Order: sequence, then structure tokens, then C-alpha cells
Amino acid sequence: MEKFDIEDINKNRYVAAISYVSILFILPLLLVKDSPFVKEHTKQGFVLFLFEILGSIIYYFPIYGRVLGGVILVICLIISVVGFLVALTGGFIEFPVIYDLTREIKI
Repeated sequence: MEKFDIEDINKNRYVAAISYVSILFILPLLLVKDSPFVKEHTKQGFVLFLFEILGSIIYYFPIYGRVLGGVILVICLIISVVGFLVALTGGFIEFPVIYDLTREIKI
């Protein structure tokens, strides 16, 4: 994890928290374009949104789809709540798998 500027965190933590609310991850990109703190949260929010879509699709598969899709969606909900709260407090968590995938995203 890279160090974030305290001033950047204090100024943009509320916007960064929005990144974890499903498709609203787009808003921080439009509102704050030059904040490394917001960009990192937004990238995680984007990958999390992709997992939410995946879980929603899997949910409609017969037999085990409801179980697997439901588990994925519950995990996404938990990560969203944790990410939202951590961003509000000015922190940053490298969520396993999600953070690894964000390294490939260039914003």
C-alpha cells in the first residue's frame, strides 16, 4: 500500500467511501480526478462491482447457483460495508483478491 497524503484523506474520505456502494463507484471518478486516495478506493469498488455482477449471474444458475451466487453476494456486501467504513475513517484495506486485480487497472 502506498502512503496517502493526510490532507488528501481528510478532504476526500467521504467521496472515497461512495466507491463501495455498487455502481456508484463511478461518482468518485467524476468528482475527484486527482486524488490517489480516492483512485485506490474506486479501483477496489469497481472490482467489487464486477464480483457483484458475477454473483448475480451465478445466482440464476440451476441447482447450486443460488447457494454459490448467494455466498458471493453476501461476501460482496460484507466487503462493501467494511470498505465504506474504513474509507470514512480515512483508512485503506488491501482486500485479498480484489486488491490484486486492481493492480491491472490504470485510472
